[in-house]
Amino acid sequence: KREARGLSSLDHPNIVKFHETGEAGGLLYFVMEHVGGTDVAKVLTERPRVELRTAIRLAIQVLDALAHAHARGLVHRDIKPANVLLAELPDGRRQVKLADFGLARVYRASGISGLTHMGDLGGTPAYMPPEQITNYREVMPPADQYSTAAMLYHMLTGNWVLDLPPMPGGLLVILN
Repeated sequence: KREARGLSSLDHPNIVKFHETGEAGGLLYFVMEHVGGTDVAKVLTERPRVELRTAIRLAIQVLDALAHAHARGLVHRDIKPANVLLAELPDGRRQVKLADFGLARVYRASGISGLTHMGDLGGTPAYMPPEQITNYREVMPPADQYSTAAMLYHMLTGNWVLDLPPMPGGLLVILN
């Protein structure tokens, strides 16, 4: 229900559209736009690197979607290739559709949440900024920007960057 409330406030061409929510047989559901195509994670399994111009175009669309969500007080907290869908447009181009706002949080709200507790961790470590690892509840929009940059790095190099705080002096690990 929380994800549906957040999604219902988002109307942007680079965000999967939310249609409605309901309950059937005691199970909650929500109906969203069907996005035909693939996602960036699948693209990266087929080819480890994405051409510079394409990677930048995809990252800009993710950042546009995030700017829209951030302007409405939502921080996504799980930007990663699997959550970046690539819709096939009639002209053959691909359009980003940001999906899975299941970890999204209204960052302008009070710090009290029934869904996250001190010590909780959510997100995908290979794309998470240090502050999300150390204080998951309090991440702000820059965490999504960091995750987008980590994803861009992955698309361009074929490597993941994982920052593991709080190590003395920091630790940078590049995974192949």
